[in-house]
Parts: sequence; structure tokens; C-alpha cells
Amino acid sequence: MNWRAPSVTISPSLSRNSDGDIAAMLNTSFSAMRDNNGKIRFSNQVLGGSGLLNAFVFFDKNGNGVRDDGEEPIENATVVLPQNGGHATTDKDGYARIDQLQSFKQTDVYIEPNSLADPFWIPALKGVSVLPREGHMTEVTLPVVLGGQLEGTVFMQGLPPGTSEQQSDPEVARGSVLSLYNHAGEKIMTASSEADGYYIFSPVPPGDYLLAVDSTGQPKNAFMRPDPVPVKIGYDGKDITGKNIYLPRGIDVPVRMVESATIEKQDPAMNARALDGKSVVLNLGVYNSRVLMGLVWFKTQKQAGGAVAGLTPLVDPSASYADTKTGEHTLRIGARGLTMKAANDRCRVIVSAGMSCTVEVLPGGMVVADAAHAIPK
Repeated sequence: MNWRAPSVTISPSLSRNSDGDIAAMLNTSFSAMRDNNGKIRFSNQVLGGSGLLNAFVFFDKNGNGVRDDGEEPIENATVVLPQNGGHATTDKDGYARIDQLQSFKQTDVYIEPNSLADPFWIPALKGVSVLPREGHMTEVTLPVVLGGQLEGTVFMQGLPPGTSEQQSDPEVARGSVLSLYNHAGEKIMTASSEADGYYIFSPVPPGDYLLAVDSTGQPKNAFMRPDPVPVKIGYDGKDITGKNIYLPRGIDVPVRMVESATIEKQDPAMNARALDGKSVVLNLGVYNSRVLMGLVWFKTQKQAGGAVAGLTPLVDPSASYADTKTGEHTLRIGARGLTMKAANDRCRVIVSAGMSCTVEVLPGGMVVADAAHAIPK
């Protein structure tokens, strides 16, 4: 028989041989190790023959990733190791310990968000990757931050009440799709305006974002999306309310956040010099050949010459290389210092001429948007 207690395995046995000799034995087995707090921990398993992990979870008030005075450990948070080890729950000191990890089998380590007691608590890291080693304790710190909230109403038909240029009271816009983008151009969260025009992002991780309208939700060419708006969510969990969005009448121009690396991958002929000083560019579409790409650029100059004056292709059509995945050539034009407002105005002229045009904001466009014409509050 084996009795497995938390700290030791006890194995009693009884034997009797043909000579009538009787023997009773009691075997015990355990492992001992020193924890991070200096205490000796006993286990009923053999710890030295496998990898071990010690994960510490705490509430990071200032977002620096280091536990400072006054920052409390978080109890009952679930730490997950999907590829090796399963999961464990943090104790009152914020530690989750997992033993018996298979050596040299890499695994992700992350906090299960739904296990956090406060719905506005957000893991500061998506996770980390560890490689367990036999007899080695891997230490991992997983901070948790307090998320914020962003809300407002989407209106159509011009300007907000009280402005001198107002022609009529704005009406609410339903079905508009809004998104938050980070500095890298990654879409973090998406929300839609309800029947009363109300939208909400919650909880939002602390950081700097661009709030952009991905789709007006209104009939094509009836209302146009405004410039992206900079939004800053702090570590204090403060809600941003009344961040209203106004959709003026006019020709809508798609606005897309992209990464510089994405553009460079789409055309191997692209280089850093072509993007130097450019935060906003115009995408005139994708084409199956250099010839077609060149013809479209020639046609755009003829039919919308004023809109493209001073703009040049990031890669000349004659030198363009196709995207290795799609086999298509992307025609992008731009100029140093092109602002968001100017890009939108130029794109609308091109769209009015019946051609394709999308405004693309590079990571540096966060600064451009910040200095652009602000949406009225």
C-alpha cells in the first residue's frame, strides 16, 4: 500500500515466508527544496529529476514590470503552461509552483484572464516562454495592471451642437465599427456603435492608441470617417467618457493602420529610404503586373493630377517586385511630411475620379494624427 501525503509518500509492507518469519516495514520517500522565501518545502514527488517553475503574480500599479513597495501579490490567479505542466493557482503570497515539468520541452506561461478577481485586471504580458531543465527552478514574474474604459457616441450629419458652422443637429450613427490601434499598427480592440450611437471599449490595457473608424456603418459616399484620434489610457484605471465621434457628410475614404515591416514584405524592392519621413501614405490598389501598376499610376496622374501633385511611388512600377505570397504588386505613393488631413483630402479626390485609394498610417503616424485637426469633444 502507498499513502501519498502532500509532503511525503509512505509505503507500509508486511511479509511472511515459508519458515514462518514475519517482517513489517515502513518506507518513506520525499524531496526537499528551498523556496524563494527561504523556507524548506517538502514534496511527495522526486523534484530533482524534472524541471520546476515558480511563477509570481502581483498587481503592478505603475506598469514598470517590477514589484515596488505597496504592490500586493495576487491570490487565486491561474497560471497556465499549455505545452508542459498544465496549470497551477497562486497562493496568498502570489506564487504558483509547478513541479514535474518535462526537461527541455518548451512551454508558454501565461495568466488566465478569467481567473483574476477584478474584471478590470489585465495581464501585462501576453505570456513568456520557458525551457525547463532537470533539477532547475525557473523563476517567472507575471505582472497584472488595471485597465481603463473608453466610451462615447458616434454622430452623423456634421458638427456637434453649439458650433457656428452647424447646419442641423447631428443624428446618432448605428453600426459604425471603431478600433483601437497601438504604435505598431496592431489592432487591439474593436467595438460597434449601438442603436443609440453609443460605443464602449472595456477593459482597455494601459497605453497610447489611435481611435479610428474602420467603417461608418452608413450608406457608401454618404458620410466619411474622420481622422484617427490619439487616446491615452493610464495605469490609474480612469474612465474616458464623452469621446464622441462625428461623421461629416462627404465621400468616405478607408483608413488603415499598417506596420512598416508589412509594407516592406509586400514589395522586396522597398527599402527604408523610401519610407523615411513618411508617416502617412496613399495605397492606390494591388495589381497583377508591373505594366498594369504603371498604367494605373499614369491614369491617376491624368485624371486626378492635382491630388497626386508632389507625391511619388514608394517603389517605381518598373522596379516593383510582386508579393511572394499573393503575386501582386501594390502601388503606394507618398511624400515626406504628408499630414493625415492632406492625405484624406487627396484620397477623396482620387475616389471621386472613380479610382481606388486608401489612406495608410504607419507607426510614426501616431504623431501626425496627434497634430492633425482634432475631432470636437
